[in-house]
This record gives sequence, C-alpha cells and structure tokens, in this order.
Amino acid sequence: MKERFTFLYNKKVWLVLFLATFLLSWLWLPEELPLYYSFALRQDKLAGKYELLILPALVYAFFYIGEKWLVRLSLENSTMKDLIRKSLVAIAVFAYFIFLKIILLVI
Repeated sequence: MKERFTFLYNKKVWLVLFLATFLLSWLWLPEELPLYYSFALRQDKLAGKYELLILPALVYAFFYIGEKWLVRLSLENSTMKDLIRKSLVAIAVFAYFIFLKIILLVI
C-alpha cells in the first residue's frame, strides 16, 4: 500500500512552511512578541521577532537527528523507522501550531 503525504517527512518542506508563514506575517508582527504565549502580559517573557525562528530551527534539528541517528539505532527495523518518522511529523505539526498561535496572538 502506497503511503500518502510522504512530503511531510521532508525537513525542507517544514522549513519552507515555517519561513513562509514568518515572512507573510513579518509586517504585522510587533518588535517584541510573547515567545511563551501563556505569559502574554509579562514584560520579561517577551522576545524579538527573530527569536520566533527558534521553533523552526528546533524542528529542523529534530529531523536531522531523527534521520541521521535514530534511524540507524533502530537496527534496520522498518516498524521502528516508521514510528520514528511519524513521531517527527507529529513534533513538527505541534511546533507549527505553537508557531501559528504565537503569531495570531499578536496580530
């Protein structure tokens, strides 16, 4: 059976999605925004625009580690590889929704 949505396993697709969202919202983002969106009113929890790019960097790092090390450590077990890849996609989706929530909170 052919698996659908295989593009979601590509770290570059996620990087482009994060960066496109960031660039599209650039004009509406204030200079300081709440990186920790649950502490929106505290001044000491604010970060600059560019610090929002920490999330895509972390997702990219997770994919890199997953592709290079975790798949090798799975001892060529196809079930374990599939589980690792699907976990990486779940992390990326979760991070993207956090990214969107932070952006939509300040726009």
